[in-house]
Amino acid sequence: MATTCKPFSVTIKGEPAAVLEEIKKAGKGKIEIKGNEKKGSIKVVKHKVTGTYKVTGQKITFELVEDEWYLSCSRVEDEIAKYFKGK
Repeated sequence: MATTCKPFSVTIKGEPAAVLEEIKKAGKGKIEIKGNEKKGSIKVVKHKVTGTYKVTGQKITFELVEDEWYLSCSRVEDEIAKYFKGK
């Protein structure tokens, strides 16, 4: 049974297009990002989590659906946020 997590945001320092491209490369095989510097989709492979993202200025907001009943939304948020830390 899938769970929809409440939206959450991360704030970045760099240019959104460059940061997203860096995350795509660094997270290869673990996190997949498809889209552009304004919006797109995200997938956390090992946790079977999918969702969308939207960029507003330096803030990226994620809306996620997790398919593993034993995994909390906060853990999924932490998993994604770690890729953006310091960016």
